[in-house]
Amino acid sequence: MTVNVKLLPGGLPMPNGLPKHYSGKEDKNVHKFVEQELLKVWLRPGEKLVFCQAPTLGFLGARIGRERHVPYRPMRSGPERTLKPVRLRQPTEFEFRDSDWTDEPVLSYWAHAEHPDQIAVRLADHLCDGSGAGRLVWTDRRLAVTVFSKWLAEPPDKKAPLTTVCDLGPGLVTGISMPFLGQSFPAVRAVRLDFADRSTLLIRDDHAKHKVETAWQRLGH
Repeated sequence: MTVNVKLLPGGLPMPNGLPKHYSGKEDKNVHKFVEQELLKVWLRPGEKLVFCQAPTLGFLGARIGRERHVPYRPMRSGPERTLKPVRLRQPTEFEFRDSDWTDEPVLSYWAHAEHPDQIAVRLADHLCDGSGAGRLVWTDRRLAVTVFSKWLAEPPDKKAPLTTVCDLGPGLVTGISMPFLGQSFPAVRAVRLDFADRSTLLIRDDHAKHKVETAWQRLGH
């Protein structure tokens, strides 16, 4: 299988400062590459992959209690990364309903939570820098975020291709779905992950239908 490495970690910024989205063929190849990589170097013996995120360029917005964060800035520190800052424009300051966040094309994620210690926000801390370096992985044993070790200033194991920068453990995801969001036409689809503490994380994904249906099959639905 051939993967255009220029599309990793999260695609290339377009001249207008917006994320470049994968075509159907590119997305299929990149997603297959990500899954094969996880199976080869990250999953433990007997561990079952449910859902993994392809690299996703773009910022994260959040509603935490009564406060809205556009873009969201991490509340917890993580490992220092060596990637150059991504050259995306900042989200436009305009009023939109939380459910219409996809109408701002530079936002690729949205988190809902009542307080900063909830699952969606803890994941958001590792997904919000815009670079696409952090990738969400959900298995029957873990809900985690991984990063290529070569993109960390001080990886704990320099020989390991992937480093887990966030591992929240098993049994935290209560649902996965693929809602249409926003007022734009055509409507934008997202992957929605609901968590046990009632927080929610949404990921913009033009190919959400296939990925969510694959997760359902793996869950036996």
